[in-house]
Amino acid sequence: MLRDIDSFSERRTIHIAGREYSVKLSQDALLYTETFVGPLEEVFEAQTWSRADIIQLCMALFCSLPSNRIAVRQRRWDKLRPSAAELDELIEERDLPLLSAEILRTALASLPASVSDEEADKDKAVNVMTEGHMRALYVDVLRRPEAEFWQSTKKEIIDRIDCYLEVKGLKQTPVKVKRYADE
Repeated sequence: MLRDIDSFSERRTIHIAGREYSVKLSQDALLYTETFVGPLEEVFEAQTWSRADIIQLCMALFCSLPSNRIAVRQRRWDKLRPSAAELDELIEERDLPLLSAEILRTALASLPASVSDEEADKDKAVNVMTEGHMRALYVDVLRRPEAEFWQSTKKEIIDRIDCYLEVKGLKQTPVKVKRYADE
């Protein structure tokens, strides 16, 4: 369906001080997270996030806001709006659990579905794809603009690469199994 390829569907809403922000965990956001918080895997492994971590994760998600596009493209993290100091004033202590859940939901929606071990054995390309490989395939092979790569989520990039490989006959189309509820 066309809704499946609509890139806006990767966006989720987070709420801060009564305002709604439509955000996604783009490659730019991942770069921000790695720079200021740490690798995403380590961030997710933490049992709880501190207030400072939550503010930095919100800042990472703000990389996907259209109003921050120029600052992000120039890697001027200090020019992101709202700033970390403004967020610190806006976010109340009681809002942290809900905000954490919204950040987690946004991140999970932006990442590709996990691949089973059986599928990974069939498709060795999944096991060796690094961020450099993704960028090379997306920008150099698919000839998509570099800015689009940075503004896309990992899920969007992987989905587009998978479709390309399937069309070229380099990857088998996954078998879709319909499951019916037992009644």
